[in-house]
Amino acid sequence: MSKKEERRFDLMKHKLVPKHVIVSEKEKEEVIKKYGPLKYFPKISIKDPIVQEIGAKPGDLIRIERPDSIVPFYRVVEGVPIMIPRAAKEEKFSDIDVEG
Repeated sequence: MSKKEERRFDLMKHKLVPKHVIVSEKEKEEVIKKYGPLKYFPKISIKDPIVQEIGAKPGDLIRIERPDSIVPFYRVVEGVPIMIPRAAKEEKFSDIDVEG
């Protein structure tokens, strides 16, 4: 069962979650011309539940539209999805010295 199937509600319909949209390449170029290089934009993690919900990838630009704001917020998706092998998930770390 996937994480999406495990959830009991739709994140995108929650009243506290603003609309998140992956911008097109054309809009991305316009935003870069207006505000500067993406490296200066605020970041959002690839692990963010909304980022995963909309299917964004690292390097994508996301427009966040809040109902109380005239100007949209932009975030750049950063990070690399971590793939943990099944054997590592089941491994016990009993030999770690926690007392130092």
